[in-house]
Amino acid sequence: ILVSVNKATGKIWLTSLMRDTQVTIPNYGLAHLNWATSIGGIDMLIDTIESESNFAIQVDNWAMVNFLDFVKVANLLGPITVSVKASEAENMNQNIRQVCQMIDASEGRGVNDWNNIPRYYFPTDQDGTYTITDGAQILGYCRERKVGGDTGRSEKQREVLQQLFENVTNMSFTQQYELVKTILPIINTDLTPGQCFSLLLQLPAMVNYEIHTQQCPIPGAMWKGRDQNGLSIYNADF
Repeated sequence: ILVSVNKATGKIWLTSLMRDTQVTIPNYGLAHLNWATSIGGIDMLIDTIESESNFAIQVDNWAMVNFLDFVKVANLLGPITVSVKASEAENMNQNIRQVCQMIDASEGRGVNDWNNIPRYYFPTDQDGTYTITDGAQILGYCRERKVGGDTGRSEKQREVLQQLFENVTNMSFTQQYELVKTILPIINTDLTPGQCFSLLLQLPAMVNYEIHTQQCPIPGAMWKGRDQNGLSIYNADF
């Protein structure tokens, strides 16, 4: 997700760069966008995004989390309110169970210990709107794509990030400062602590910025196809 803050217009854009977009990875060739990270790490991903053959967008800074990191951060930043269809709930619950097993394994717990740890799932018998605080449940919501596909999943991710950001803007400066100190050791980023605190000082001015979201490539500028391995891709009209 590319975050663009425009101080001149007072707008913030969250743009999901769709993972199955076919791009030209520098020094590699045609591939899915999300392959860049697994092939050459964050540097190759940024080189791919910045390439004139692809998005031609300059990336100033980056932050990256894995599933377990996301859960830790979401636990600090909730609550959020989400609307869940009954048809989506089981897939979300599978995602929650998967990450809970990852958490248990990372903390040395086994199957026999699971009943002692709270687990939060979505009802599967009805549509509903829920206020949730558990990071594993928030991640499970963000990852659902069986019903909404990649487009629906990217929409959920941007929706969640927007709510988490709004929660941070409602904190006192002292709370925000302590939050940054807590989160920095969890995530991977090229921002220094000094740069993060400098951005924090700018936050009051951004509270009233308009937040817009989109995906790229946009519908109408792409068509779905198959790559050389038969995997689904988005062919983008760059």
